Amino acid sequence: MQINITINIDEKIVSKLKKVFCRRNVLIAIPIIAITSSLVVYGASITKPHTFASNDVISSSEMNDNFDTLYTQVNTLSSMHDAVSVSNSSNISIPNFTLTPIPFNTEKFDTNDLHDVTTNTTRLTAKKAGIYQITGAAHFELLNAGYRELQIRRNGTEYIASQRMDYTACSVQNLPLNIATLYKLDVDDYVELMAAHNYGTAMNIIAGWSSTPVFMMIRISD
Repeated sequence: MQINITINIDEKIVSKLKKVFCRRNVLIAIPIIAITSSLVVYGASITKPHTFASNDVISSSEMNDNFDTLYTQVNTLSSMHDAVSVSNSSNISIPNFTLTPIPFNTEKFDTNDLHDVTTNTTRLTAKKAGIYQITGAAHFELLNAGYRELQIRRNGTEYIASQRMDYTACSVQNLPLNIATLYKLDVDDYVELMAAHNYGTAMNIIAGWSSTPVFMMIRISD
């Protein structure tokens, strides 16, 4: 006797798979899942509690065990990528020759409360330990002397990335600086985007175009 089994996959599972795969910027062909095949999620192999052969009698509890394992793995992948992107809607004055943390009053997105727009607005805070990609950008106003500098600071003391440029590298418009790093953070570690210059008097970081100033962080691995 042949048993035909129809499996209806919850749309929530499909949606979560799509979100995970889109964030990894990969093109995935999702195969048909059969009882006798291995269950595989791209980038993470899943071990089934039960494997079946032709003509096996399959219980509901065994089926549930297999699909519960799949649900758990998908939920784990979906929750891995804490991410935040913040900006500021106003120009920010940076004192001369003073490394200054940039505040951010606007959240483009924040998946797990990594930023607060009212308290410690300069900080992006890790809620999970792991490896993070941290990126910042700012445009300094056009003034014809000195250097412009961005740094990423961890926990108020440790500088983990820096970028400096002389004004002559961009002497006809606002000078843009970009900075990025990969760094392993512990729970409650925080990072700040720091700005400095030596023009002689205070200088503005220009707000606008959805690209200045911005500060972003995403968890990419354990």
